[in-house]
Amino acid sequence: MKKEELLTYLERISEIDAMMENHPFSEVITSLEDMVYSNKFKIALIGEFSAGKSTFINALLGEELLYYANNESTGAVTTIQSDIHAHVQVYGKNNVLLDEFSLENDEDRERLKFYLNIRSERCAEDVNIFYPMEGVDKDVIFFDTPGIEEMSRGQLELTKRVLEQANAVLFLIKKEGFTEPALKVITGQHELLGEMRTENIFVVMTHIGEVHDDRTADASQREVERLVKDAENTLEQNGISGIRIYPVDSKEYLWGCNDQLYDKEKYTRDEAVKGKLLNQADYRDRSRFDSFRRELYKFFQKDNRNANLEKDIRNKMNLLLDVMQEKVSGDDNADRIQAESRLEELDRRIENACNNQRKFYNGVVRNLQDNLSSFADALEQDKKKEMADKRFLYVINDTFRTISDLNDDKLKRCIGMLLDDMKRVARETEDRINGHIGLLLEKILKKLFDDEFLAVFDRKVDIRLDDVFTKLEITFEDGEENVSVEDVDLRRLEKEKKEMESILSQLEEECAFCRRALGEEEVRYRRKKGEDDRWYMNGLQELGDRPKAVQKFKKVKKTRGILLWKKTTKEKVPDGMDTSAQEEWDRRQKSFLEEYEKKSVATEEIQNRIMGMSREIHLYENKIEEKKSRIKHIDREILLQHEFIEEEKERRAAEYLDRKKDEIASYCEMIKGKRMDQLMLQTDNYLYEIRKDLEQRIKTETAKRIGEYKEELRQRNRELYESITVTTDTRKELMKKITYLKEELGDEGAV
Repeated sequence: MKKEELLTYLERISEIDAMMENHPFSEVITSLEDMVYSNKFKIALIGEFSAGKSTFINALLGEELLYYANNESTGAVTTIQSDIHAHVQVYGKNNVLLDEFSLENDEDRERLKFYLNIRSERCAEDVNIFYPMEGVDKDVIFFDTPGIEEMSRGQLELTKRVLEQANAVLFLIKKEGFTEPALKVITGQHELLGEMRTENIFVVMTHIGEVHDDRTADASQREVERLVKDAENTLEQNGISGIRIYPVDSKEYLWGCNDQLYDKEKYTRDEAVKGKLLNQADYRDRSRFDSFRRELYKFFQKDNRNANLEKDIRNKMNLLLDVMQEKVSGDDNADRIQAESRLEELDRRIENACNNQRKFYNGVVRNLQDNLSSFADALEQDKKKEMADKRFLYVINDTFRTISDLNDDKLKRCIGMLLDDMKRVARETEDRINGHIGLLLEKILKKLFDDEFLAVFDRKVDIRLDDVFTKLEITFEDGEENVSVEDVDLRRLEKEKKEMESILSQLEEECAFCRRALGEEEVRYRRKKGEDDRWYMNGLQELGDRPKAVQKFKKVKKTRGILLWKKTTKEKVPDGMDTSAQEEWDRRQKSFLEEYEKKSVATEEIQNRIMGMSREIHLYENKIEEKKSRIKHIDREILLQHEFIEEEKERRAAEYLDRKKDEIASYCEMIKGKRMDQLMLQTDNYLYEIRKDLEQRIKTETAKRIGEYKEELRQRNRELYESITVTTDTRKELMKKITYLKEELGDEGAV
């Protein structure tokens, strides 16, 4: 990026801004300078409500990190930057660091979710997320914004600020295409957001996975192409071309690349739709997210990013020069019309002043004394009315009515409020008397001049006393001591609550550890029991049935016949039973049962450990409930103690104020009477002077003021002509500088 060249252009733009009234574009110029110096490439995410910005960012991260829901939206400026260490920084107003934490476990993610919730009562202004992002370096920053539909005034201002600083925009729409609010934003017709300040716009069509439901692959492809084409036609019909639309499904991509999220989806689906669940590779392939991410990452790779950043900064400078040019041209026309009107008015007033100078009447001497006498009577009646007015008593009561404690600062503020009200009442009286005198003079002068001359004469009447209300000499020596209430019990309760909360936290952690260990033992028991049962059944099958005893035989010689016919033969005869097979079977059975018993003993040990862990968890749960109950009891006691302290403070404050109200009222009455006497004395002196020289004063003042007024008008006329000439020349010079600079940026802006 040609940093020095861009800074030179910005310096020249700043010189143009300095020549304009009130430097109207200084903030924009500063923002562009920061953009050049930081070399950060900022990408804004904007889209319709529930278009899936948070899910989209989760897909970029490959992790379900940002919170998303149909009824919620981002409540703060959320930025995402690549970093090897996953952590979060939360800033409040005036860039004050409110919180900082890592993203190592579910508890930290719930903490992040809390800050991103728009309904959170935390006063978070900026939430900066740092997370490892493959293919993205730390100089690329993603900005998440609220949904563009039904945004509050504050959210619109936030979104406008982000878009003005963005070097590229990811504009998310749903598969149904552009809604009317979204179309107004991207075409620059939104009344507050205005035109897009960058040409680098990526339109992302989300939720295309829904297209695949009940369609073949070819039919789904045709439907996606149709949706993209319809969106492109909508843009072309509104004068926008050259913006590519990327159809993606962020949620299906997360299923495809994140085993944990895929398993979660698999186990939470209804049985009726579980059969439609694809494998992870299919989800990742049809989400089309990989191809989109390659295009996006290629766009802001370092070499491309520097070129695109320079191009975007030059584009923003050209837009700024266009706005400057429009303002200079518009101001020139407005000033010219205003100047012509002012010149006509000055000429008319000069003419009227000259005409009214001749309208002098001679009845002033005859009517002067009568008018002064009537005025003196009216003034005396006003004095009586003023002294009878006790409004300051109500002021005292109203001022001190809502005091809950009487520290020095609050007393000073209350006395100040009383002082301001008394000054106001005093000024009202002075204004009323001045009004009487003004009416008197007007009545007298109307005998001499018409209304037009009275405007020319413009004699101001302003009788004012030296401020006697500079301070109130009232002491509150009792002060805070009288209304303070000892809060030893409150501190004891708060300390005990803190200790209970610490113990509770430790117990909950230990209980959670036991639950995790119990779960692991239960899994181990089920697995071991299943293995033992399978081994036992297989062993029984191998043993088979117990064999029967077998009959044994032996051969014996037997002689049959006599003499020559005698014959010896061998015959088989029973010789007992053979039980060797039964004995072998019995031996094998005994050995099998002994081994099974050994296995059962190990399984029973696991079961005994499970029972022991269950009893331990039950004890932990009882202790946890006991501590929670104690904390609730302490909270009730703290609430009651606070109520008691506040009631006691209010009672003591009321007693204290009642003792002081009479003193304050007496003091105010004395000051009021003193001030009224001084005012009447000054008024009498003023009327005496009027009687003495009013006739001569009118004669001499008339000629003098008319002459001065005419000369003043003529001088203002000359100054106005000079101002118009100088302003016109300055604006011509500004237009010339803006035109030359735009031509240079146009010639050198190709990147």
